[in-house]
Amino acid sequence: MTLLILSIVVFLASLGGLILLVVRKFPVLSLLNVYDVKEQAERRVKRAILEQRMHRKFSVTIRTALQKIHPFVHWAREKFLSVKEWARALEVRYQQTLEEERRRVIPEMPRSVEELIEEGKKQLERGDDAGAEQTILRAIAQEPRSITAYKALTRLYVSRREYDHVREIDEFILKLDPHQAEVYADLGTALTALGESALALDALEKAVMLEEENPKYLDQLLELAILRKKKSLAKETLIKLQEVNPQNEKIPIFVGRVQELPEKEGGGESAR
Repeated sequence: MTLLILSIVVFLASLGGLILLVVRKFPVLSLLNVYDVKEQAERRVKRAILEQRMHRKFSVTIRTALQKIHPFVHWAREKFLSVKEWARALEVRYQQTLEEERRRVIPEMPRSVEELIEEGKKQLERGDDAGAEQTILRAIAQEPRSITAYKALTRLYVSRREYDHVREIDEFILKLDPHQAEVYADLGTALTALGESALALDALEKAVMLEEENPKYLDQLLELAILRKKKSLAKETLIKLQEVNPQNEKIPIFVGRVQELPEKEGGGESAR
């Protein structure tokens, strides 16, 4: 019986608390308008749609404008580049005029043959063949017997493949000093290019006589001896090359080419 009464008291207390909560919150609940919530949601959706539409229109407008001004931008870029080139050419012309005026007002101090040769080599490295030739010729004018200057001039003509000039200069150098193995080898290369293989062979033999253990000269001599079908000379040169430079990868090829040479030696190419 006591338990029943206790249960009834608890139920009534809970019911009273619920009624009190409803009474207190009723003014707030009465102010809540479900229609306002729906209108706000609709406004947000409309705003989002409007923003997307404006964004699309703005993008289309920008693309259209860019398409219209593209030819102008291209034209402006070309004009800018042409003006830039013109300004660069004007600056170069100004520097040249300034240098010419400086040389006229302040005479250039004479330079030594060695300095002129070095300057000529630098000009050649920069691709200024005409300037290099002029500078080296100035060095030769100061020292007509300068072998170093003539060698520098030879390098210039080799780079141009003007082998007739190379031949002329090398022969003059050898008159000044007949013990220049490097010059004999260069002369051999020039004569080969000019079709004078017999004279080239003679020049290369002299280069090897001066420097018997130079693998480069031996290689050149062997190549030309095979070309002119000089089997005995080719075999002799091959043996020297094997002794001096056994790691040479071309040796097996040379061996085969020498073995294929006829026993009767010929003149090879015509020696003019």
